[in-house]
Amino acid sequence: MKKRLLGNTGIEVSEIGFGAWQLGNEKDWGKMTDADAVHLVEQAIDE
Repeated sequence: MKKRLLGNTGIEVSEIGFGAWQLGNEKDWGKMTDADAVHLVEQAIDE
């Protein structure tokens, strides 16, 4: 996995991320079951 520095912090982060805020954001994204959320995370890991 390619990584790059996060600003001037010296911390290395991956170039690819998974925005997971929608997994618990019922207001904007509608209700999601725990099983659906786990499935999305597992799919992202597999990719």
